[in-house]
Amino acid sequence: MIYEANDKFRATLRATWIASPADTSLSVTSVPDNVPTIVTLGWETAYETTFSVTGKSGSTSADYALTGVTRLRGANTNLPENTAVNCLNNEEFFNQYLVTSDWYDMVYAATVSLDGDNGTKQRITLAGNVTFTFDDIPDSRVFMLRITQDGSGSHTVTFPATGITWLSPTTDVDSTASTTTVYGFIQTATDEYDGYLMGKQY
Repeated sequence: MIYEANDKFRATLRATWIASPADTSLSVTSVPDNVPTIVTLGWETAYETTFSVTGKSGSTSADYALTGVTRLRGANTNLPENTAVNCLNNEEFFNQYLVTSDWYDMVYAATVSLDGDNGTKQRITLAGNVTFTFDDIPDSRVFMLRITQDGSGSHTVTFPATGITWLSPTTDVDSTASTTTVYGFIQTATDEYDGYLMGKQY
C-alpha cells in the first residue's frame, strides 16, 4: 500500500473517537484529496495520535468520514470532538515514516544492542560473528540496519530468535568480504517486528 501526503489538509472531529474497542472510522468536517494517507490528530498536543487511513466517505461536512482507520502511534485514549485533524505535509510525512535520521555507527562486539535511542539508521562493520538484541524501540518505529563485512568476511549474524516475523524470502547476511547487507524493521507491538532483507551488494 502506498500512502500519499496531503499538504494543507485540515479538519476537526465531528464526534469523539473511541480508543477501546478502537473505532475504525473518524467522523470529520472535511476529507483529504488522497487516500490511503496518514493523518495526525491533536498535532503537538497531549492528544497527538497518528492514524493510517485507507478510505473516505460522505458528501458534505455533515457526513464526511475517514474509513479503514488504524492507530499507528500516540495517545491511546478517547479523542474528543473538535480535535484538530491534519494530514502530514510531505516533509513531515517522510520524516516520520521513512528512515531519515543520521547514521549511528555501532561498535563491533560479539553481542550488540540495536538501541532505539540511537536513531532509525544504524550501521556496523563486522570484525567477527555478531548477535543482535533490540532495545528501547519506540512504538511503530521503522528502522534500518546496514551490515558490512570487514576485509576477511565470512562473519555470521544472529537476530533475536523470537519476535521477528520475516517478510522477505531470504534473511541471510552476505558473507563475502567487504560486502554490505541492509535490513529494514517495523515495530508492530512490544518486542515484535516485521523484518525485511532490503538488499545486498553484488
